[in-house]
Amino acid sequence: MRDQSHNYGHLGQINLDGITQNQINFGLLLNTYLRIDDKGVYTFKLKGGDGVRMIIDDEILIEHDGIHGMDLNVEEIALADGYHKIIIEYF
Repeated sequence: MRDQSHNYGHLGQINLDGITQNQINFGLLLNTYLRIDDKGVYTFKLKGGDGVRMIIDDEILIEHDGIHGMDLNVEEIALADGYHKIIIEYF
């Protein structure tokens, strides 16, 4: 029987569509967990202008700091099954 104390969901993409062009000089911090059902090598893509960072299990996977245009960063990481802490920082 599934543990009913947790609210599980699926998120395939995070975007900033709700931020209008008039909103500048802001930051975003996302703290969550990722559940991996099958161990393997997973590909993560992080696209952002200016500073972006993705941290998995307290290790920096992607860091693209500084003032620059919109860039796509792609990295792979081997993950065991279970829960992994994910932090995404954006400014």
